[in-house]
Amino acid sequence: MATRHRHLAAGLASTALALATVVAGSGAAGAADSDRDWSARNDFGSGRGRITVGNGFTLSGSVTDKRSNPSTTYVYVSWREWKSGGYLHFNERASGSATNGTTKSVSYRRLTPNQVDSIRVTVCTSAGGWYCGSPG
Repeated sequence: MATRHRHLAAGLASTALALATVVAGSGAAGAADSDRDWSARNDFGSGRGRITVGNGFTLSGSVTDKRSNPSTTYVYVSWREWKSGGYLHFNERASGSATNGTTKSVSYRRLTPNQVDSIRVTVCTSAGGWYCGSPG
């Protein structure tokens, strides 16, 4: 019986060590997103532009509000950032918005020495409610 418990304990210890290595290694070895174009939309608005990665990232582009009645279309950017031994998730609104059938410039800049990845862009519109598209 004692031998069985020792084998079980040794197996659990090696499994825990392997899991800790995978978790700890995911931040250090994970690749950051590279420069890319972005495009996002919902039923009432759309946006497109460029994400440039380096010391964080910069988002630039334009957003279009497709409604002529009272509405405003915004761009939101979300990402993961490696900090203090784990990933933190962020979601913030880019500067700039389009209203009532117009197109406007949008931008966002995140300066950080930390690894940033999983950058996603979402377009949301207030047009008698709140409508967001799928992240692009």
